[in-house]
Amino acid sequence: YLLWSLGAGLFAGGDAVNVVGLNLAAQSLLEALGSVQFVSNLLLSAWLLREELCRRHILSTLLIIAGNILIVAFGDHHTLKITLPRLIDMATAPHFVTYVAIVY
Repeated sequence: YLLWSLGAGLFAGGDAVNVVGLNLAAQSLLEALGSVQFVSNLLLSAWLLREELCRRHILSTLLIIAGNILIVAFGDHHTLKITLPRLIDMATAPHFVTYVAIVY
C-alpha cells in the first residue's frame, strides 16, 4: 500500500507541475515532451523489474530522444492566447462539431 501511495502521489504531483508548466511555456513543446515517460519506463523497468532491454526498445527510446531534441530546437516557442469568445466560436464551428460527432 505504501508503494502504491507513493506512486499515486508522484503522479498527482507530476500533473500539478504540468499545469504550472502549461502557464509558462508553449503547449506544443510541453505536450510533446510528455513522451519522456517512455524513456523513464524503459530505464525503470530495467532497473526495478530487471526486465531485459531489447534492441528495438533501445532504438525506439533513442528515436523518442531525437524527436524531442528536434521539437525543442525547431518547435513553436510562442504561446497563443485565445479569448473565451474565440474559443466558443471555434467549439461551435461546423467542422469541429462534425469531428466530435464522428469521434464520440
